Amino acid sequence: MFQKNHNCTPQNNDFNQSIVETQNINQSSTKMNDVSLNNSSHIQMGTRVIYNGPVMISNSIQNSETNKIYKCGCCDISQKTLKRILNLFAMVFVVLLSTFVVLAFFLRNTHDNKSEILKPEIKLKTPSNSEIYRFYTREDWNASKAEPYFKLIHPIKRVIISHTVMRECYVEKECIWIVQEIQRLHKNWDFGDIGFNFVIMNDGSIFEGRGWDIMGAHTRGFNNNSIGIVYNGNFQTQSPPQKQILAGFSLLEEGVRLGKLSPDFKIYGMRQFQSNESPGEAFFQMIKTWKNWSEDIDECCPKPT
Repeated sequence: MFQKNHNCTPQNNDFNQSIVETQNINQSSTKMNDVSLNNSSHIQMGTRVIYNGPVMISNSIQNSETNKIYKCGCCDISQKTLKRILNLFAMVFVVLLSTFVVLAFFLRNTHDNKSEILKPEIKLKTPSNSEIYRFYTREDWNASKAEPYFKLIHPIKRVIISHTVMRECYVEKECIWIVQEIQRLHKNWDFGDIGFNFVIMNDGSIFEGRGWDIMGAHTRGFNNNSIGIVYNGNFQTQSPPQKQILAGFSLLEEGVRLGKLSPDFKIYGMRQFQSNESPGEAFFQMIKTWKNWSEDIDECCPKPT
């Protein structure tokens, strides 16, 4: 016996869908007498069913849905195949989520490790009446603890200029690293801290070393009555860029305004006190053209008699 069923799951009205299921039915045996046919054709014994339209036939085994096929338009998907697809999508989602969590954890740890070396957020501080340069305090560039020092007596009448002979820098993090490296080097030399009072970078930024009030360790025999300013770079064959020069002028003007420098202070190159090339031949020739430069190292501060 054939049973016709017009219900297709899932249902879609755009297609003519049907499922025909076969069921094993115990048919009662029918006893027939002998049949004799002569000169006949197209003979059929039993029930004949004619169905117009697309037909799919599946076996129904104990009302199980195992072998049932869903026919919906152009594709046939069994329940087992659908389950496999869903499981595959679930596995892919879990893998992607796990990868994202691992990457996020790694990036966070990397950022935290860098933060221990360089502060990610630098608070810029500009002294009053100065719009030319950026000023970084010791806290801004994460200076390490310094040993106790002697204080300077103001106003100071001597400014000694030198150069670092290190690579130029125009990026904040690189400039911070250079100042930290100078401090580390000077501590290894038993200076107790960075030796200079100020460091001026190639981009015009200024970093506080020992500042205006603490005696430096830059020029032996002349630290107690001078301010040591170092310009980053090697200026043996070329002068510092204009931004760096202007930042230095602004810092000196600020020192006078604050009463840290005498209005008639004198400028010197380190080579005038020690047998070295600092602040570089090209830069020293430029310094000699400044009105505050002095050839006589005792002009501002005569030695006691």
